Amino acid sequence: MADPRVVEWLKVYPEPKTTASYTEADEVLTLLKTTPETIAIIDLRNDRDPGYLKESVHIPAITLTDPKKIREEAIDLVKEAKPTAETIIVHCNSSKQRAVKVAGTIQDYLDQNNVPDLKVTVLKGGIAGWLPLDEPYKSFVIPTLEA
Repeated sequence: MADPRVVEWLKVYPEPKTTASYTEADEVLTLLKTTPETIAIIDLRNDRDPGYLKESVHIPAITLTDPKKIREEAIDLVKEAKPTAETIIVHCNSSKQRAVKVAGTIQDYLDQNNVPDLKVTVLKGGIAGWLPLDEPYKSFVIPTLEA
């Protein structure tokens, strides 16, 4: 059953002007293996069960209050955690709703403020698509629940 707080957030948080691009899990894996310093990952889920990607920044979507505050509520937190990031990869559980809204909102901000040295994309399939994958994908997951 969907968390009522997420359902409410999806209703009230405005739709972005931009539709962010998707990045496949294999492309994210390559970045994590070859140039991890260039990417930052935002996990938008309320909790991180049953696991999360190493070094991801936990920013529950329901804590984002206004697209006009996306810089201070998300981008600044990501840049603080990963100052060398050139790409922000956003995900939620399936990356179909929350991640799409937030990544689009970040892209709107980047476009409106002429920030060419930062990109944003959505992890296709979200964490639900990543967790069932075998090695080497599993080596980038920190489990939160015992199997």
